[in-house]
Amino acid sequence: RFLKQDYRATAGRYDAIGSVEMVEAIGRENWPAFMDCLARNLRPGGHAALQFISLRDDLFEACAASADFIQAYVFPG
Repeated sequence: RFLKQDYRATAGRYDAIGSVEMVEAIGRENWPAFMDCLARNLRPGGHAALQFISLRDDLFEACAASADFIQAYVFPG
């Protein structure tokens, strides 16, 4: 079963959860709530697959402080 809804409205226990581009879409201020949602809805022993764009730790703060192509055109606001 696939659900297309706000992750915060998800309630249930799932054997597997897939996430595509959510990390970028919700912004770092919402990462804790998103990870809590995954933990709350994943059954013990279940699996979660998260796909996201990553970069080196030493570049993260500078990148997060400015609008790059992805922030400006793919995920504006």
